[in-house]
Amino acid sequence: MTYTRYTTAYNKATPHVSIIVPCYNHGQYLPEAISSVVVQTYCNWEIIIVDDGSTDDSVHIAEQLLQTYDNFPICLLSHPNQGLGPTRNAGIRIARGTYILPLDADDLIKPTMLEQTVVVLEEDSHLGVVYTSVQMFGAETNTWSGGEYDIQKLRFDNQMNVTALFRKKAWEQVGGFRDMSGMADWDFWLSLAEAGWYGKRVAQPLFCYRRANNSMLTTSHRKHLGLRAQIILNHPNMYEPGFITWAYRVCSPTFMRKGIFRSPRHWLWAFTEYMFLIAQYRPQLLPKTALREVFNRLSARQQGYARRMARYVRLSQGG
Repeated sequence: MTYTRYTTAYNKATPHVSIIVPCYNHGQYLPEAISSVVVQTYCNWEIIIVDDGSTDDSVHIAEQLLQTYDNFPICLLSHPNQGLGPTRNAGIRIARGTYILPLDADDLIKPTMLEQTVVVLEEDSHLGVVYTSVQMFGAETNTWSGGEYDIQKLRFDNQMNVTALFRKKAWEQVGGFRDMSGMADWDFWLSLAEAGWYGKRVAQPLFCYRRANNSMLTTSHRKHLGLRAQIILNHPNMYEPGFITWAYRVCSPTFMRKGIFRSPRHWLWAFTEYMFLIAQYRPQLLPKTALREVFNRLSARQQGYARRMARYVRLSQGG
């Protein structure tokens, strides 16, 4: 069953920014996420909560939030479980704002997030997305940045979290998010780049990302070689022929079943061949590519220790 609820303030004015909050069994965190939007220093926004068939009390909590924040433009859309990509798309489809900010129900934004990102998009009509550095909390407490926007870097590493401000017309142009099991944002940023949109970073940690050992991103990291191959097949014009040949083989039923490698031998071949391709086309990425497989198998807390150690080594070397 699909239904929609609105606060009384929802239709009073047309917002400039639409914050899309997909929620699947994260009702306990939803009040924090919504509160982080309500206290924004930039006020011309709406919130669209999209419940993705939750089996906990997410819908009940969302309805309570509509009552609590009755004077703010908030919409609740509830539909049967479809996955994260389609759920984000459902919210964006009914969004009235010129700009879109996805915000997962268990994450937060700092009070000046909208103020500092909206002004950047307003200044450059060719800019498609503005992202910020990330403050992690929960199982890992570090600050992370993907660096300045670089299309060549973006081909091999996701520089942005999904909570970045982008133009709705850019989303419409590329057909929205695919359902990519934790890597839908990277796939989407590549789609924007292919369509001629580029990005810009605000070098402040204005997005707060909750790290949990059992999160979708942690799970997708452990499957990342297969997902990386699928991303290459989704964007063949952005990669050299060797990567495309590799990706077709990795994604074939011979190598994978339901996104999982059939055996350690299949995974080892995929990893080794990918390393050879990186050595040929992007040799500067070899150390990071080799270490990523170890890193992806660590828990969120262990990854936090590894990041701090890497930062310490860079600082001690004057990097």
